[in-house]
Amino acid sequence: MPNLAVVSSSVRGAKCFAKFDMIKGFWQLPLDVDRQELMSFMTEDTVYTPTRVPQDDVIIFAPTVEEFLQALKEFFIILRDRRLKLSAAKSSLFQLEALWCGKLISGSGVRHDPERVDALSALPVPSTVAELQYFVCASNWLHDSLPDYARVVAPLQERLGLERKRIGRRNKNALNVAVTLTKAEVTSYNDVKTLIKASVPLVFPSPTSELVVMTDASLTGWSIVVTEVQAWDDSLPVDKQQHRMVLCKGGTFKDSQLNWAIVEKEAFPIVKACTDLEYLLQRERGFKLFCDHANLIYVFAPHVELKKHVRDRLQRWAMRLCGLRFTIEHVAGETNVWADIVSRWKPSGVRAAAVRT
Repeated sequence: MPNLAVVSSSVRGAKCFAKFDMIKGFWQLPLDVDRQELMSFMTEDTVYTPTRVPQDDVIIFAPTVEEFLQALKEFFIILRDRRLKLSAAKSSLFQLEALWCGKLISGSGVRHDPERVDALSALPVPSTVAELQYFVCASNWLHDSLPDYARVVAPLQERLGLERKRIGRRNKNALNVAVTLTKAEVTSYNDVKTLIKASVPLVFPSPTSELVVMTDASLTGWSIVVTEVQAWDDSLPVDKQQHRMVLCKGGTFKDSQLNWAIVEKEAFPIVKACTDLEYLLQRERGFKLFCDHANLIYVFAPHVELKKHVRDRLQRWAMRLCGLRFTIEHVAGETNVWADIVSRWKPSGVRAAAVRT
């Protein structure tokens, strides 16, 4: 499947948008026989192979009105030649932004649909497993702009997993069974809604701007914050620059990861950023990486006194960073305001030992 973030960034600089929906699009567009197997998906019962294109939404954009009109002309010619039909009620032209894949896309960036944000923020505390599952899945769609979402929502995800395991995944009707959240889970629920209300627009970084990556980790979780600085001033410290959010990413350590040495946990988000966000960080200007200096020593030159299994893992991680162009700068703990505060903010339902002081 295409990476939504990569596809969305292709509209950077666009000024005009149009969106179309095809009438019974699944039936109008047959899928090429040689491509059908690639679109197959597996369920608990069997493997399904679609014979029709699974998407029927079309978005057109361009940086100028002239290019936009030309794109529309070419699109309408294709529709005419192939006798494809559009839904007039679901079509829009000459928009400054378009609601696409549940997000408002413009030439400057991505923001969440205010109606969706308001609807999620107004939801009452879930009273059934189905309601809990809906909230967790719906809020997860917004996670790129919700700092520390992974750890704040962790108690709800854990409870949902336990309930799904108890009732069985095949029994869909059982999702309507009643559920009563604990006090800690209710607090977690309200904290997630607070994050949703405070979600910020995400910008598409310019090739000429400075890209800043900041990472940090605690005993049970990690965080990554990526920002853009359009006019970097070398005379100012990093926390005084004018940052715009590109995305944030975070997670919790699970299973054997919880037993990692501190240095491995500190190094993990650095490597995670450089692998998962390679599409963003692989750029001519490179990027600036800010984190604790000790982390970098361990990543690039593991100390001989480290245990062999720890040293080997760090050396393998270091190899993943070799293909990227970046500068490394140390910031004091009190200065690493974004990632550090996000990582050390104690989420509800996480034991106190998870938060470093």
